[in-house]
Amino acid sequence: MPRRIRVAGAGEVAPGCRKLVHVEGREIALFNVDGALYAIEAICPHRGGPLQDGDLEGETVICPLHDYDFNLKTGESAAAPDLRAATFPIAAEGPDILVELP
Repeated sequence: MPRRIRVAGAGEVAPGCRKLVHVEGREIALFNVDGALYAIEAICPHRGGPLQDGDLEGETVICPLHDYDFNLKTGESAAAPDLRAATFPIAAEGPDILVELP
């Protein structure tokens, strides 16, 4: 059964910002793109690059190691359709940001 876990305060990830969080042994990158929150696996599935440090192009993060792109909504990569980064449902509730884990 999925669990919703508090990972940050709402003010910790302002629009245009990002934050790396550690949740139950996972590294998850939180992104706020124009007020929309996203949570994606922080480790690039290609070669383990730090996605939280990647450049943002709209709703896409570019891995800083080898330029693989990952859609923040779906985790899909246009550059490598066989690669996918895990994404997680995320929500702001009152003063908290919650991520849903399986």
